[in-house]
Amino acid sequence: MKNRSKFGRRDLLKAGFASLPVCALSSSLEAMARSAAGGNPNRRMLVVNLRGAHDGVNAVIPHGDPDYLNARPVIGIAQNQSLTLNGYPNIGLHPAMTGLQTLFNQNSVAFIHRVGNLDGKRSHFNEQHLLETGRLDYVPSAKGWIPQALSQLPATGLMPSLSLSHRMQRMFLSSDPNDETYHLQAPYKTNGALREIDIKFANPGSPPTNTPAIRVANRVEQTGLSGIGAYAVTAEGPFLRTTIRDSIDKLRQLRLSHGSFTHLPASFPTNPSDPNVTGVANTSKYYGFFARVEEAVYMLNSGISNFVGVELGGWDTHANQVTGSPIAGTHAELLAVLSHAITSAKQALTSDDLILVVTEFGRTNRDNGSGTDHGVGALYIVVGDLVNGGVYNCWLPATATNPAMGQPKGAQWKQLLSPPSAPEYFDAIEPATDFRVPFVEILTKFFQMPSTDLANFSDLGNTWERIYNNPVGAFAPLDFL
Repeated sequence: MKNRSKFGRRDLLKAGFASLPVCALSSSLEAMARSAAGGNPNRRMLVVNLRGAHDGVNAVIPHGDPDYLNARPVIGIAQNQSLTLNGYPNIGLHPAMTGLQTLFNQNSVAFIHRVGNLDGKRSHFNEQHLLETGRLDYVPSAKGWIPQALSQLPATGLMPSLSLSHRMQRMFLSSDPNDETYHLQAPYKTNGALREIDIKFANPGSPPTNTPAIRVANRVEQTGLSGIGAYAVTAEGPFLRTTIRDSIDKLRQLRLSHGSFTHLPASFPTNPSDPNVTGVANTSKYYGFFARVEEAVYMLNSGISNFVGVELGGWDTHANQVTGSPIAGTHAELLAVLSHAITSAKQALTSDDLILVVTEFGRTNRDNGSGTDHGVGALYIVVGDLVNGGVYNCWLPATATNPAMGQPKGAQWKQLLSPPSAPEYFDAIEPATDFRVPFVEILTKFFQMPSTDLANFSDLGNTWERIYNNPVGAFAPLDFL
């Protein structure tokens, strides 16, 4: 692991509790009491969830795999059209990802192919649920893996675990009142000023019924719906209602100490007056996403949160993944947005921060004429100064003139598009790494959680502890940190 520890802003934040407003003092004292937990209190993470199942094969492209263009005669990208990656002459990057290319060549990005549920069902709702809870069974009231992790980590911020999204991300959901997890849909205006509408209420114990967040909370409790989308589990309603009410209370405290931040229009275009992002068409479609990422960066930089989650939809590219050219279309536009957002976030964050990009599953290795269908193995992306940069799980055979690509781990590692070993992986990327392994590695290496603390996770302890102590096959650590 790269060692770049320093005395920085988080040390100053920890030292500055005496200057907090009275209304924030009680929550800060609670957080200080929890700070005795194992782990590094200065570490923070931004999680970007790509809803819809991202096609990682056309993002980090195995040009040296002889099956690649044969499997993708319509959407396959020629090697001379892709971006080069230092040290990987037969793996290319989608040309829309120029920012991530720069970060990769600075050794700050790990592209991890073939991550997934070993028993993947190719169902968005099922796989999202498992990804976000860290379980292998569908339990309607299951706690998200982030509040479980946070219960074993030091946390000193106002909102240690925060979902910035139009609906509460299950990854952050918990019914345990001791879990400091919150949900805010859009706390700041596009100019960086805190919104007024959600914090103009009386006693937080009896908030009015006419604020958007409370209307959503009531609707959730009555119907099981959350925001625009829906979780078909009515039992989640009370959990979400409590979380949203608590979040509104936190907004009052946020207003006193963090009423505004300086908006960076070139990095995060959130309104028509901001400059357009090079290579991104119809930037206005993504104003909301850029705004959430900028808010997340502010929450992390200010020491408000340890974990912040945002999401970007539109990755279910059955059709129109490409338009006219393999490097144009929906996928290219989404990748340009993602690359710009991650690059901007990385530049604004510090060496204490990590960015994790996940998706529920990958796409089929073969195209369907204009897109790809539901697959299994997915691409995860990890960005930060403490990352061991490289391409993982994308092994191509070594020759005298072509060194091995990716990280060969032994005879069980195969070419990305090689035939699957089991029929359930037909026409899909067979997973080589269980989807929970990157989470375990992040917690134990980046957050420096003692591995023995994995056993204390209320829902996941036995499973995640076994993964850590049984590094064989799909549970082998990747050492990307």
